[in-house]
Amino acid sequence: MHPKITAAQRDIAEAFNIKPKNGINMIKDLLTGEENVQVAEEIAEFFIQQKQNLDLDAVGDYLGGKEAENQAVLNSFTLNFDFEGQDFTTAFRTFLTSFKLPGEAQQIDRIVASFGKAYFNSNPGIFADSDAAYVLAFAVMMLQTSLHSSSVAPKDKMTLESFENMLRGCNTEKDSENKKDYDKVFLKKIYDDIKGKPFEFNFVKTNPGYEFNTSILGTDPTFKKLDSLLQSNTKAQDVFPGISADVMATVDKPNSWLNILTGYQGTITLTDDNAKAAVTVQVYTPGIFSKLLFGDQPKVIIQPVNQDGTDPKASIDLAGKIAAGFQTPVSTIKATYDNDKADLIKAYDTSKSALKTEASKEFASNWKREIVAERDAINEDKGVRMQNK
Repeated sequence: MHPKITAAQRDIAEAFNIKPKNGINMIKDLLTGEENVQVAEEIAEFFIQQKQNLDLDAVGDYLGGKEAENQAVLNSFTLNFDFEGQDFTTAFRTFLTSFKLPGEAQQIDRIVASFGKAYFNSNPGIFADSDAAYVLAFAVMMLQTSLHSSSVAPKDKMTLESFENMLRGCNTEKDSENKKDYDKVFLKKIYDDIKGKPFEFNFVKTNPGYEFNTSILGTDPTFKKLDSLLQSNTKAQDVFPGISADVMATVDKPNSWLNILTGYQGTITLTDDNAKAAVTVQVYTPGIFSKLLFGDQPKVIIQPVNQDGTDPKASIDLAGKIAAGFQTPVSTIKATYDNDKADLIKAYDTSKSALKTEASKEFASNWKREIVAERDAINEDKGVRMQNK
């Protein structure tokens, strides 16, 4: 670690824990003008050496970020670990204790992919390619949940045979038609290790927002329309009529394995540049494998985005309108702080009330039109009968 960072490491850690961007900017400022220094490597080394003094949730969020800077730091961070000669589960355990897994599926995907690449490069001959190591890492997380989650009934827990069957043909080079399996002795060792000693890591971070997690969600008209939005075949306003015409939607789709293992269909980001509001909508549907992780029910997570350039209140209001657009009631409203939770509840209740008022007005208007039409028809019928006389 650079001497300037070492000298200021306590101040940097405190700044990072309050607002991660401030801590990162302190490191950048200290290294400005320094020659032969790689900023990404210095940030990564700082994360590792200051592990005991850092908010590991924030570290995980940063490492899983989608920007080029985040991914460069993630790559450097992973390369700091010496996985050579380590068995797969030991290496994965060590890696996952250095931060806390973030809650967003694509963040987890980037982090696990980085581990898979590093382990593959350090241990040639075990995997066909880095994707095969990545797939096995995800399968290990699923096995951990199946064997040790109290929500999985004993009869449904994954056996060695089902673990092997799930991974059949997965130790194959990308785009190759010659499907190959992982070594059975290798898989049995992993299975026995996970069964005897559960992992200790954080699967889901509690982020502020709304969650729908109920069986009736699958029949919700708005939920059904989300697929069209994920495919970019419709406008956001066609799915959520209560939002402004200024709201634009972008979609991030998962790779196939992330979809199969977690049921994650994608994230819809809704932004209103005029109001400086942004919201993400994560969509999950149950599949054969994802049921072991998340159960049989579909799930939608709606979260206001709080970052530079957005207005937190405007983002919460937009999130409330989107959540209110579902006929299904919200299952849970989560937030770290009570004030944030109160704002989320208020935004949802206000939007739901507005939709009910609008629906009542529309019903009254339609009823009035029907009465007028019926009255006109009666008068017309009377006129015809009078003429016939």
